[in-house]
Amino acid sequence: MAHAHTDTPIPPRGDQQSVSEHTEAQLQRLSDRLGVPLHGDLTEREARRRIIMLREAENR
Repeated sequence: MAHAHTDTPIPPRGDQQSVSEHTEAQLQRLSDRLGVPLHGDLTEREARRRIIMLREAENR
């Protein structure tokens, strides 16, 4: 028996995971507050690292 084909995309894994709405909003708020431009097409992991860096810069 053949499997039915669906058009549901396979979500990216690991480092390739797209940025969640929560992470994107958090990054946007920090970027706006610090006057730092956002760079598009970040993965979830890259965005979280950017948030950590911005928080460190904010606390200096």
